[in-house]
Amino acid sequence: VVTSQIGGHFVSSSEGTFFGAIVALDDENDFPDSGDFSTPDFLGSTLLTFPVLSDEVFGDLSLSLDPGWYALIFGSGLFDTTGGGGAVRNGTDLGSPTYIGFQPGNPGWRNTTRSGSNERFFVNGQIVPEAASEVLASIASLLLLLRNRA
Repeated sequence: VVTSQIGGHFVSSSEGTFFGAIVALDDENDFPDSGDFSTPDFLGSTLLTFPVLSDEVFGDLSLSLDPGWYALIFGSGLFDTTGGGGAVRNGTDLGSPTYIGFQPGNPGWRNTTRSGSNERFFVNGQIVPEAASEVLASIASLLLLLRNRA
């Protein structure tokens, strides 16, 4: 997958900036390796602006993601962001998403899964076919073409 934007439905009482980030995880039970994104699992971030009224906001973020586990993280206080606001609970959870949060100190990252959280977060982009499947499709087309000539 190649991402183009990340975002969600947010609200704030005043304008301010916040960040969105994507972090690689080892598996579905893993947490980011650091709270300040200083470790190699941090893949990239973008800045977003809180809407004064509730609205969807987007930030450009272009990353190539291999199959695996990832965390989509939003927050403030890093990357020169100072805004305060929150996600709006008006979406529909797809599947059983896991929500995590960070609290400075101990324990740091923790599971904050709540039943029916219903926040709307998204990653826009496109699926890029694997090279192996493209090669197989080309070989199959060539064999079909050669077979039809015989």
